[in-house]
Amino acid sequence: MSDSSQQYDTTFVWQAVDEKLGEEIIDFWQRHRALPSVEASKKRLPEVAMIVRDSENVLVAVSSVQSRNIEQLGHACYSFRCFVDPEHRRSLLAARLIREVFEHFDARFREGAEPNVIGMVAEVENPALNREHNQAVWPHSGFVFVGYDRAGRHVRVRYFTGARIKSRI
Repeated sequence: MSDSSQQYDTTFVWQAVDEKLGEEIIDFWQRHRALPSVEASKKRLPEVAMIVRDSENVLVAVSSVQSRNIEQLGHACYSFRCFVDPEHRRSLLAARLIREVFEHFDARFREGAEPNVIGMVAEVENPALNREHNQAVWPHSGFVFVGYDRAGRHVRVRYFTGARIKSRI
């Protein structure tokens, strides 16, 4: 179990994962069975947004995003995913990741990058988070509950600063 006072360093690595870091991330995912195969890991590498290292420079968490149309919202958003080493899960790293990754992509949006991708969405796979963190708006990240996915898990979204919704009428 992680010491809650442990220091962590986050690094935004969107579209900057070199071969060495890529191998480290693939090893991390495979060691923890986060993804089903090396091939699936290689496919996800271009989507890696942020990594987290502990005070000994060991990789302990990885987040990724994928731009996709969210049918429920009628707009494209970045779908946020993260995996935290089980030994570090009580450290609030997932909450830190969703907040920091959002901040980076919000800044990119304000600079004009990918103007059709208007926010970030999270489909919450962890049953404990779905049960215990059931506020309509998560106070630590500002993500808002917008419904359930087909499996009954929370779907949460946060729009980028200045995002506009296209009219369907």
